[in-house]
Amino acid sequence: MASTLHKKTWDEDVADLFHDSEPDPEIRPSVEASPRLYKLWDLNQKYLFLVENTLVADVKTSNLPEQLIAVLPNKTLDTAQKPIFMGPENKKSCLSCVKSGNGQYQIELKEKDIMDLYRDPKNTKAFTFYSKSADNADTCSFESAEFPGWFLSTSSEAKKPIEPSLPAPEMTNAPWQFKFWDISNKFLSVVNNVLIATPQNSNSPGSSFDVIPNTSLDPKRNPIFIGADNHEENIMILYRTPEKFKNFTFYSKSDGRPEICTFESAEFPGWFISTSSEPNKPIGLSQKGGPEN
Repeated sequence: MASTLHKKTWDEDVADLFHDSEPDPEIRPSVEASPRLYKLWDLNQKYLFLVENTLVADVKTSNLPEQLIAVLPNKTLDTAQKPIFMGPENKKSCLSCVKSGNGQYQIELKEKDIMDLYRDPKNTKAFTFYSKSADNADTCSFESAEFPGWFLSTSSEAKKPIEPSLPAPEMTNAPWQFKFWDISNKFLSVVNNVLIATPQNSNSPGSSFDVIPNTSLDPKRNPIFIGADNHEENIMILYRTPEKFKNFTFYSKSDGRPEICTFESAEFPGWFISTSSEPNKPIGLSQKGGPEN
């Protein structure tokens, strides 16, 4: 999604932001004196512009002023993931990923000086994005550090605001893998082709599950397919087929804590994946739902 004003590739230049803890002062400074500036555009050559304090993507014309994006590293997070702060040049505001009261993820420009975030990066995950490069070192995506799995995304229409979204189909070649457990710490496991919830121990470590978005349904409701990790081919067929497949889809719903969520059936609204209070029992559906992770 990005290319730089420098001769280095985007990947090389961002990596250079994360200096060693004791750099050679004759080669490079230990801290950045000012943000680095970049032009950002999507795969359809729509550039990012600031319009009435909203960051939008549009084709470049003589009527729109050039907008550079200031970038600085967040060195308190895993530097291998290249966590960065971003904001419009010469503005006291930075991009942040937030969750609204109705549970929708949003990208907002908040009044924060990027240099202040850089100098005091405590509790700044909402302002942080991981720069993830594809095979092309000049192309990357920006994943929210606060809400993993959600990326900066542009609309197919011009002059529309930047929003968070699950990865687009061309970005996803394989499902993510997760382990799930309920609030009683019973892990979901596949035993004899039956999904049960069992206490974690050395004999039952819990199964891994493939998860991938259903892009045919409303992305704001977080529709996902969930499958056993040894059936990746089957879940990818669902993912690549342009049908709704509601009977295979669940809406992932959080109560405000990113590590806790429920899974509501898309086919039968109001019914949630639920575990029994007893161990080693099959999971089912209930109208209360059982918070799981």
